Amino acid sequence: MNDSTPWGVNIALGMGVSISRLFFDFTYEFGLNEVATGASKAQEEIATEAIQIDKRTNLMSISLGFLF
Repeated sequence: MNDSTPWGVNIALGMGVSISRLFFDFTYEFGLNEVATGASKAQEEIATEAIQIDKRTNLMSISLGFLF
């Protein structure tokens, strides 16, 4: 099985506030992932090169709601 993400680290922080029937939630997630794969430049070439890409994930979520 070929796994394109050899490792990843994520940190999530969240906070929620409820005032009577009104609520507010805020969540932020930060992640680091390393993506590695083998690829060839052309079909004529026999040698393959490894491609590594450092990828960052930033996710922000805001929720506002009313309970009735």
